[in-house]
Amino acid sequence: MARLGRFRDTGSMCFANVELDSGEPCFISVAQDGVTMKRSVTGLFGRMIFKAKSDVKLWQMIAQLNDEGHRSFAVTGHPEIVSPPLAVLVNLALSAKTADDLTTTLAAAYSAQS
Repeated sequence: MARLGRFRDTGSMCFANVELDSGEPCFISVAQDGVTMKRSVTGLFGRMIFKAKSDVKLWQMIAQLNDEGHRSFAVTGHPEIVSPPLAVLVNLALSAKTADDLTTTLAAAYSAQS
């Protein structure tokens, strides 16, 4: 079962570390310039899962993922995660089996935006 590890959602930091069902680490970082997800514990090394610059296309994708998966802009049991992109991506990672599944889902959702 996937689990949420260390996370911060403050004015200066917005990241989360999720252990996927497969045991793979997934580091999610949300910044003013965009979103980065890596197959890493700390975000320093590891294969890129997803990266997108902050623009209308990214925000449309976040909203679509929220609507399609009936996900919430809240992470169950963690009300301190208030950033909508971080909450949706954490919920998506918690429901993913592997990093490859996560990559496929995010790539399809991002490319579907116009």
